Amino acid sequence: MRSWCVLSYLLLLSVVIASPAVGQGDDMLARGSLSGVGNVRVVIESPGPEAEGEGLTSQRLRTDVEVKLRTAGVPVSDDSTRGGPFLYLNVGVFRGHQESIKGLYAYNVEVSFYQAVSLERLPSYHPLGRTWSVSALGMVGQNHMVDGIRDAVRDLADLFINAYLAANPKR
Repeated sequence: MRSWCVLSYLLLLSVVIASPAVGQGDDMLARGSLSGVGNVRVVIESPGPEAEGEGLTSQRLRTDVEVKLRTAGVPVSDDSTRGGPFLYLNVGVFRGHQESIKGLYAYNVEVSFYQAVSLERLPSYHPLGRTWSVSALGMVGQNHMVDGIRDAVRDLADLFINAYLAANPKR
């Protein structure tokens, strides 16, 4: 009985937290910051050795995101190019270790866009700043961990593509 209670609580928590979190940072002001952006470099943070051991590799995630961007017409620059704006993907994966939640993975996916910004009080200073972002939280079973998280990554990449294309309409 206790395991169902813990599982129900975690699922409810993921729905309550994830629903408001998805889409934050994707408002008109954030979308406007994408106007005039040319090539986009993709930077992928490793999801960690445990997730990579299950097949959720940074290279697989990079391919998923870059294919979606290119297919939608968003110009993608080579990762070896340093500097310039970049789309950042961070995936955190946490495996349940307690007996009641073994076989479940909780995950957090963040997709953010970083570019040089200027400060009104120091106009010559141009640090990198996050100007657009979305995130999602969820839970998935071990047998669906890789595909479930890849789906979440692709969904958030679609949100970026929509924002980018809205700010940079094809002429």
